[in-house]
Amino acid sequence: MQLLLFPHISPHEPDRPLSPEQQADILLALLRGGSPQAACQKLGADPQGFCRTTERDEAFRTRLRHVRELMTLNVVATVYRAALEGAPAAQALWLRTFSPPDWTASTSISSNASLETNDEFASLPTDALRRILAAFHGEFSTWFSSDEAAEPA
Repeated sequence: MQLLLFPHISPHEPDRPLSPEQQADILLALLRGGSPQAACQKLGADPQGFCRTTERDEAFRTRLRHVRELMTLNVVATVYRAALEGAPAAQALWLRTFSPPDWTASTSISSNASLETNDEFASLPTDALRRILAAFHGEFSTWFSSDEAAEPA
């Protein structure tokens, strides 16, 4: 019995990389917070074609890497904005990830009682906070796709 990841696609279909139009549409969908699988499904593209195109097309792979870098920067900016607005979990994540070079144990976030007592996320390890942020990435990325997204004063 053969297990297919994409049962709606025959294993006997020839390799079909994404067309240039499909590539552009999928990259745009990714920038708006979609997953590759969801983008392919919405556009009627073969998910295996996405994989093949990524594997074989250096230019597409480079554009995909740039899109992922932008997505990461969107999350970083969102965390920074939330930290500036006083969210303790965002402040904790920011300071753990981007602490200043002269940051010492005596000034670390673990010595800040307000983070320990008032925030259920403060005791979570950094990796857990990153996973939480990754799960919310789609919701946060919509802030950057609207014309109303403005930098905090």
